[in-house]
Amino acid sequence: MFAVLILYVGLVLFSSMLGSITALLNQSRKEAYSRLRQGDNLRRFLAENKVSLQLSNQIMYFLRGNRGKTVRILESEVESLKHLPMSLQLEMRYEVYGHHFTSPVFVWLRDAHQPAAIDICSMAVSEVVLKKAAEPFNFRMRGLAVHFVANGSLDYYPGLASLFGSSGDVLSVRVSSGACLAEAVLWFHWEHKGLLRVVANSAVVIKVSADGFRLAVQQQDSSLQDLKVYVKLVAARLQQALSDGEDIDDTYRPFENIKDLMESLALESDIVTDAQPDMPTDTKWTPTSPKSWSWMASKVSKVTPFSNSLD
Repeated sequence: MFAVLILYVGLVLFSSMLGSITALLNQSRKEAYSRLRQGDNLRRFLAENKVSLQLSNQIMYFLRGNRGKTVRILESEVESLKHLPMSLQLEMRYEVYGHHFTSPVFVWLRDAHQPAAIDICSMAVSEVVLKKAAEPFNFRMRGLAVHFVANGSLDYYPGLASLFGSSGDVLSVRVSSGACLAEAVLWFHWEHKGLLRVVANSAVVIKVSADGFRLAVQQQDSSLQDLKVYVKLVAARLQQALSDGEDIDDTYRPFENIKDLMESLALESDIVTDAQPDMPTDTKWTPTSPKSWSWMASKVSKVTPFSNSLD
């Protein structure tokens, strides 16, 4: 009887293992067939549309090199985090993303206006993992977010020559962990002035949405008032840079470091009076209403005359 029981258990375990192996083989077969079909469709598409051999090879090389698994676990991939209480989510996102804010204005917000920085991490921040040769933005694309490089290396190619990708005669700027790109999207209607491309095997970029940033800071009145002063300083420095003939691109930083910013803010506070008009009560400051943001630019920053010249 005991031998029969052992034999029965063995048959059950063997059947279970056989079923698991069969399911795994079927899944692998389906994935392999799907890759073959996608590859065949891609080759047919390139051939039927007479795409050049050189460009076709570049496309095939890029797609083959980006089949690997994600090298970093993103917050969006951890389903259980969505069930945390709001207070824990706020604290977690601030600790996870806040230390990546290397631009002087973000360091200032983090130190002097922590509630606003917490709201920014909650409402405006997203994290993306980019594979080699990926392009977060290209020349003349509308700027939607500030880009902080958390990990990896990227090359920035300024100017029109980068519209169809990099070439040997286009000089690039290497940006790596700690770099901040396209801060201007927060203050102006901005079009990217060049191409950003990943050169490492992968790169992690923290993006701060311009719309989310504006929604976050409007909830903190003191932060909003101080940012009006900051935008005025940025406008003045941009005007000076343009007058000096400097090329303004996505790597432009109005302030070199937090010390430079604090000295400028201290100087401005000595000359700013209470004569600044308040925002009209009938103007709602929302991302979908450019009226309120342009009001801030025209009434506080005086940037309207030269903002168009950045295009």
